[in-house]
Amino acid sequence: RWMIGRQALVDPFLAARIKGLPEPANPIDEIRAFHDALYTRYRQVLFGPRHVPDKMKEICGYLVRSFSNSDSVLKSINRAKTLESYERAIQDMFRKEHWQR
Repeated sequence: RWMIGRQALVDPFLAARIKGLPEPANPIDEIRAFHDALYTRYRQVLFGPRHVPDKMKEICGYLVRSFSNSDSVLKSINRAKTLESYERAIQDMFRKEHWQR
């Protein structure tokens, strides 16, 4: 038995590796798809200009640890106060940084 917890947000492919499955060919695309689906759903169910970025910041606080330059990326995400500024920070993370486990 395994208890993975929040480490699964730091490394979304951890469970697959434990099972002996290969990583996806392009992990960034998989992580981006997960992020975008979650972000879209939060925008549908949460209300107010700060609720969605605040909720996503909690998750990104773990997820960015597997990206290069994670401290700088996290600062940029945490400074975001609006959906637009959050989206810019995330766009920069996926465009400029590299995933590393």
